[in-house]
Amino acid sequence: MSDDPRIEIAARPESMWFGLERSAVVGAVAGSVLVAMIVAVGSWQLGLLVALVTAVLAFGRVKGTSLFVWIGIVAIWVADRWLVRGGRSWVGAVPVVVADPDDEDKVKEARDVHRSVKGLKFATAAPEGRRSFGIVIDSLADTVSVVLRVSGTEFSLLEPAEQGRLVAMWGRALASMAYEGSPVVRVSWTTEAGSAEVGEHTRHVADVADDPDSEGTRRYLALVEQIAEVSTEHRSTVTITVGVRKVRWRPRPGGLTRQERAVEVLDDVVRMLEDDLRGSGFVVDGRLAADDLTESFLRSRRPVDGRSRAAARSAGEPVPAIPVGVGPLSVENSPGHVTIDGYLHASLAITAWPSTLVRPAWLENFIANAPPPGTDRRVTITHVPVPPSQARRSISHQLSSLESAAEVKQAKGFRVTAGSRRVMEVTRRREEALADGHQMMMVAGMITVSAGDEESLEHAVDRAQSQARQAGLETTVLWLRQPAAWAAGLPLGLGITRLDP
Repeated sequence: MSDDPRIEIAARPESMWFGLERSAVVGAVAGSVLVAMIVAVGSWQLGLLVALVTAVLAFGRVKGTSLFVWIGIVAIWVADRWLVRGGRSWVGAVPVVVADPDDEDKVKEARDVHRSVKGLKFATAAPEGRRSFGIVIDSLADTVSVVLRVSGTEFSLLEPAEQGRLVAMWGRALASMAYEGSPVVRVSWTTEAGSAEVGEHTRHVADVADDPDSEGTRRYLALVEQIAEVSTEHRSTVTITVGVRKVRWRPRPGGLTRQERAVEVLDDVVRMLEDDLRGSGFVVDGRLAADDLTESFLRSRRPVDGRSRAAARSAGEPVPAIPVGVGPLSVENSPGHVTIDGYLHASLAITAWPSTLVRPAWLENFIANAPPPGTDRRVTITHVPVPPSQARRSISHQLSSLESAAEVKQAKGFRVTAGSRRVMEVTRRREEALADGHQMMMVAGMITVSAGDEESLEHAVDRAQSQARQAGLETTVLWLRQPAAWAAGLPLGLGITRLDP
């Protein structure tokens, strides 16, 4: 391996028809059929008008997205803001006790859940003959997930060759899940940054100090509290998600249910990934239990409450139990952010990755940079395994589209831009890599910034976008899709499918 390795992050090929998204293509085709029908009945003026409107909607773009796509986004936002109970402000109803339809002798508690996290449930899995662990159940997507708490060595202090080796090992660990019939639907890693909690340290100082009430001890503790206001605490997790219906299963009398079988398969996948992570230089601190998942979800809704609970716990004070069930209790849907339980969150999508060769530690500065004091930032990168046969078909289609577009441009006297040539070169290298036996993973990046007020949130969003640009990342606020975007960025394996309009 080279002493100074470089990584190429493949640019996303323009495989879309004339650069249009799928929904825009459908809209353009439907508009063309409508124009043909109108002209056929003799009204060419109306046909011309419809053709112009169709062209504007298909090729017109706002913030890089086709107007046809925006129609679906705006329709969902309007429905969620004005037609759903509660209008723009959703408040969960008081839980009620209802009869259990599966058992007339029992009752159960019915809870009101916001649409962004509908179907989410935390549970404890205990496969026969194995240790128990917490799982995340998404009944809408029919998936089960496990969250690993991980930490690592100071990656930036390693030699470049060693950094490259660890990145290659992580890549091989992901590639092992991209095979035909793989039950793994996604693997994501999340890093959260927020104000540091120093309660445990101050408690330790008070315990070991000769005189806790001395002037020197008080000054030191005051200095620690002052530094804590600008210090940052980082937490990292890896989430593995398995599709219940992608698991091979046969019903047998007295046997496992499909979901129980999926949990066993998930346990096997997680065991292998834990070994791969340890080999890649990570420290795996174990799987999150159901209570830990509930705590993490609470911290994602209101980071300030998570810090308060951590401070009380480190100080040895009693910490109140979190009520059973999935929140949030209130959601206010605004165009550029969402207010959940009184706390503001703005979610951004990573829309472009570095176009040049980068070092293995290229993303570390962005992750290590602290958000503004009093705010929190969460970065979630999701890897979706692509079966080899699908990957080959996709690359072949993309390359054919790119080459055909280049030939048409040259034949008509138009020049092929350097960006188009680069995308074509990268796509050819990806085709060669697939032929050599490498696997393909689709990647999506989400950044969520949280703050207690709008001014702090705007400042934190600007800071996050500026730091992302320094790392070669382009980001955009997911306008009108904030509740779903916030849920997609949670370290709970929900995925980005909830963002689809």
